[in-house]
Amino acid sequence: MFFIIVVLLGSALWMLRWSGAASTTTPDTFWYARDALRYAGHSSADADLTAAKITCGGVNPDVTRSELTYAECVRYRTRLPATAPDRFQRIFTSRPGYPLLTVPFVRVMGPAGFAAATAALGVACGVAVAVLALLLGLRPVQALIAETLFYLLPTGLWGTRLLAEAPMLLCLLAALIGTVLLLRGSAVKAAAALLAGALALCCAVKPANGVALAAVLAAGALLALPRASSRRPLLLVAGI
Repeated sequence: MFFIIVVLLGSALWMLRWSGAASTTTPDTFWYARDALRYAGHSSADADLTAAKITCGGVNPDVTRSELTYAECVRYRTRLPATAPDRFQRIFTSRPGYPLLTVPFVRVMGPAGFAAATAALGVACGVAVAVLALLLGLRPVQALIAETLFYLLPTGLWGTRLLAEAPMLLCLLAALIGTVLLLRGSAVKAAAALLAGALALCCAVKPANGVALAAVLAAGALLALPRASSRRPLLLVAGI
C-alpha cells in the first residue's frame, strides 16, 4: 500500500511540474528525440521532422521569447542534422542511454511515447527517493516528504523536461541505494549489481556524470576506510 501511495504521489507531482509555465523542451531535446525515433525504426527524414515537431511543440514562447513561429521552428530544427557541426552532434551520439530507454515506449505509442517514457523515468525517480529515505532510517511519512521535496526543488523541474536529466537522476539514486545496501551488508550481490548497473547506465546516459559519480563514491569509500570497523563493504564500493 505504501508504494502505491509513493507512485501516485510521484505521478501527481510529476504532472504538476510538467504542466507549469516553463517549456518542456530545450534545443537538446531535438537530438535525443531524433535518436530515439531512429533507434525505434523511423527513417532519418521522418525522425528529423518528428523530433523537430516534438521540440518546437514543447516550447513556451512567452518564457523563451522565441521570435520563431511553430512552422519556422520546425523547418529550422529539421535542417539541423545537415547544418550542425559533426563535433556538436557527437555530443549526443555519445549519450545513447536516454534515447534507448525510450525506444519501447516509442514503438508502442509512437512519438508520444518519448514523453511517456520520460514521465515513467521521472516517476521512478520519486520512488527511488522514497526507497533511499527508508533505507536511511526515515519513517514512511518522512519518505513521502522527501519525495515531495524532490519534485518541488529544481530536481523536479529537470526531471520533468524532455532531457537526459531524468534518467541521469534515476541512475544517481539507484547508485546511492546500491551503496547504502552494500554498506549495510544487505543483499550484497544484488546491491553490487545495482551499483555497477547504475554507474554503467549513467555513463551511457551522460558519460561525464557517470564518471564523476563513480569517482566521488570511490573517493568517499577510500576516505572512510581508516575509521571503518569493517573494510569489506567500503572496498566493494570503491572497487565497483
